[in-house]
Amino acid sequence: MPVPRIPTCLFYGTGKWNDFYKGGDGSSTQHSIIINTTDDDKTIDAENHNLDNVMTHKGMTYQITGRQTYNHGGRIYDRIDIVVNQSEQKQNHFDVTIPRSHTIRR
Repeated sequence: MPVPRIPTCLFYGTGKWNDFYKGGDGSSTQHSIIINTTDDDKTIDAENHNLDNVMTHKGMTYQITGRQTYNHGGRIYDRIDIVVNQSEQKQNHFDVTIPRSHTIRR
């Protein structure tokens, strides 16, 4: 199975946040937001930072209602379930293959 295209990247490197979007919106595995850090501890920070930026920019409020890590096509993803504006349920998919491949959990 081919590796999905790289739609969206969130880079965390030198301690500064730089968002670099290539079209993905996190709405599905195929449109996942890639977390590009080798520090597994920063993964959730990066996911939350991305959600905060997107929702604030759109003038929306949200609440995280669940998180799940899953494998698909040889890659590792986090799915974050949220409720937007206290009514609309959404899922956000983050490709966390890079950080998780450096921290293998058994």
